[in-house]
Amino acid sequence: MKNESGFSLVELLVVLGLTAMLALGGAVAIFHILRVSNQNSDWGKVIHETGTVGYWIGHDLPMADEISADDPATPDTELLTLVWKDWETGAIYNIHYAISGPPASLKQIERRVYVYQVIDGDNVVLESKAITIAGNIYNAEITQEGALWKLSVESRSGSRSLVHEYEMYSRLNYLDL
Repeated sequence: MKNESGFSLVELLVVLGLTAMLALGGAVAIFHILRVSNQNSDWGKVIHETGTVGYWIGHDLPMADEISADDPATPDTELLTLVWKDWETGAIYNIHYAISGPPASLKQIERRVYVYQVIDGDNVVLESKAITIAGNIYNAEITQEGALWKLSVESRSGSRSLVHEYEMYSRLNYLDL
């Protein structure tokens, strides 16, 4: 018998086959991890967007003395306008929620805050700022049913879509309950 060193062809083929199966299994696992990660990212985004809109409107609506729900069907229009007077300082808060973007695509909602005070018959602006509170908004509507205000927000990201509905009362409507 000869003294041979190295591996036989059969041994090399077995090792190559096992290596290929391990590589394929690893590639499939990585693909699934990335896919689930993207789906979770999309879910997180739509939950965050709808929640942020609900938070801000739910924060401002109960303080309002005047409420005007506007037509969201036209682009770059106000979704909601709220006005109240601060009882301690006398400052008047005028909050506009504007929804903008092309009709058949995702939109964003902007919160515009104007704070002013009437001094000697003139409106003196104390603060004026605008922030985008949500993007990826497909639709947002607010309606009034008696003393109840209903907000419906639909957000989309990737293959995910979420409609979140809120019910809230304004300060004006607490007396009607």
